[in-house]
Amino acid sequence: MRLILISLTLVASLAFAGCATSSSSSSNDGAQLAQPDEVQATETTGGIHGIVVDQAIRPIAKAVISVGGPTKKNTTTDDQGTFVINGLLPGTYLLKASKPLYDNTQQTVEVVAGVRDPKDVKVQLNQVVFSKPYLETVKFIGFIACSQDFNGQLFSEECGEGVGVPGVGRVGGQADNKVLYNFFPSVNAPQSMIVEDVWTPTIGAATTGALWTIVAKDFVCDPFCGGTEVMNYQGASFGNCATSPSYIRNDANVQKLNLTSATQISTFTWACGKGGVLPYDLEFQQKFEEFVTMSYVLPLPADWSFVRASPNPFK
Repeated sequence: MRLILISLTLVASLAFAGCATSSSSSSNDGAQLAQPDEVQATETTGGIHGIVVDQAIRPIAKAVISVGGPTKKNTTTDDQGTFVINGLLPGTYLLKASKPLYDNTQQTVEVVAGVRDPKDVKVQLNQVVFSKPYLETVKFIGFIACSQDFNGQLFSEECGEGVGVPGVGRVGGQADNKVLYNFFPSVNAPQSMIVEDVWTPTIGAATTGALWTIVAKDFVCDPFCGGTEVMNYQGASFGNCATSPSYIRNDANVQKLNLTSATQISTFTWACGKGGVLPYDLEFQQKFEEFVTMSYVLPLPADWSFVRASPNPFK
């Protein structure tokens, strides 16, 4: 069995070695690999071009290629797996290649000014995740009918949610108050969960119009609101409160809790007035839109945002 494995490894290595000697070499399925475009070199600059393939010598589209050295640039491979980076100053570069589902790799490349057809850079990424990652986004339209100040604490839920403040009771009874959103993951073990709120303050211009949203599992409000916290604001402008658009994410905690499709997740939003600084401003008729995005199999990129219209990284 060991001899067979060694033989298979040699076959794969020889196949990729053949790819390195000719840009028109055949892949395992009989298709020919594409020729990368020519570098747009000048007297003072050069470039890098090449192709990215998997362990079966199949081209990989949309792989991210970045180079660091005298010049820093990045690009992505086309549908044929090829790439070109122009306008590089002469010198030694560290080229890195990556794509979700695959391992990462890096190698050094020399750039010479004035060379339009440098040696093709051959990059192989090995697929390590074989389940298809995907993401989903759900939308909730929230509404804070009113908020109320009780002894230096601001409560928005007491205008229409819960049983009221102990000793004070429920105030207002606004049936249209919508500050609690319950949802379930589509399948087990989401790898990322991002909660983003967007709103236009309806209170006076002298106030911040900040809101506070928590994310929790097994959330209840009887008589006090609580549960197992999943996420909260981090680095918000006003303590626990944030101005629009807000962004909540904590992949480490989401993964540690091992959420399932039977786990009820809740978001709960409070009015914050001047961001937690007394005296509070009472808010009325505050509408907000909430977007919850969950990814499965793989986490989302660190700077991914639905509100900022980040592209789907898994396509």
